[in-house]
Amino acid sequence: MQLELDEDKSSEDCNSSNLENMRAVLGCYYLSSSVSTVLQKMCTFPYIAYLDTCCASLDRSREYPTDKYIAPIIQLQHLMEMADFSLHQQSSSVSLGALPGSYYADKLETFKTRLRFPLLECRKFSKSTATPIEKLSHSC
Repeated sequence: MQLELDEDKSSEDCNSSNLENMRAVLGCYYLSSSVSTVLQKMCTFPYIAYLDTCCASLDRSREYPTDKYIAPIIQLQHLMEMADFSLHQQSSSVSLGALPGSYYADKLETFKTRLRFPLLECRKFSKSTATPIEKLSHSC
């Protein structure tokens, strides 16, 4: 099975099948990013603009009640991936422009304030998911 990542599709193409494909693409990114972070390897599924398009389409359609959680989960994973990368840059002998931990701590706070549902409503957010961000903010 091959998925087309056509970033130019209009929102009119948000039928149930396309929404399923978008969920699948977002799930693949999430799994790839999570595994890469745990194994401390580079992610083989880079964050691309199409993921934002998928998140926005699912958020607009709300075909299922849980669709409202998908965009924040993907955004948080991307934030954690960037923080983890920055943490590894800080610990290496050569820094490639790693941002300070306070930057990611601020991003996390902004993320929390922009959620459109109570933080504990989604089980994913009830766990401590900010570990790389917390490590960075304590290292500054």
